[in-house]
Amino acid sequence: MKRLLVAILIVCMASAMVFAQGGEEKPAQKVSMNIQHNLPQTETWQVGFEFIRAEMMKRYPEQIDSKIYPNGQLANNNWATIFEQTQENVIQMACESQVTLASLVPELFALSTPFMFEDMEHVLRFMAEKPSFVDDWFAKLETKNLKVISYWPRAPRQLLNSVRPIIVPKDIEGMRFRVPAMDLFVTTFQAMKANPVPLPSGEIYTAMQLGTVSGEDNAL
Repeated sequence: MKRLLVAILIVCMASAMVFAQGGEEKPAQKVSMNIQHNLPQTETWQVGFEFIRAEMMKRYPEQIDSKIYPNGQLANNNWATIFEQTQENVIQMACESQVTLASLVPELFALSTPFMFEDMEHVLRFMAEKPSFVDDWFAKLETKNLKVISYWPRAPRQLLNSVRPIIVPKDIEGMRFRVPAMDLFVTTFQAMKANPVPLPSGEIYTAMQLGTVSGEDNAL
């Protein structure tokens, strides 16, 4: 069973303070536009942000300073801290899954409802329709000092384990699975009679090596 939960969107967001400083107009004085994400430099998030940074520096070479911080360097690779740093304008731009943003706007959990999407083609059709309610949910983040500037689809979440192949939900009964520390994931695995163990992503492989969990739920 490859598809369990689909966190369908990767969201690029910026501190609302950036837009308060002038939006698309050239700033009167040099400003910081530092970028952070929690993946390695080899990932596509880094490639995308390198392109964004290059475009900013090309358009405003005298007005903007910009650095990219992969691996959540300034936030100890913690997505909640990345949000806080963006909200407080410590960094000005970040990238995360929409399911983590649901900690700020709970309606966004709806996009990760188990088994809602059949495959990636279904996800792409949904996004092509540009549903207004998704934009409405993202707009609520502006009250949290965050502004969504772009989003795109991501691959389905996968189940990895060291016990047996997983073909149908019954196959995970009794298995200890690492899940994100969110009620949506915990209750979903409990409903399928697995034993969910909420852990931050930085502890996944240690937990598997020590036998604390026998598998994990994550996006590849």
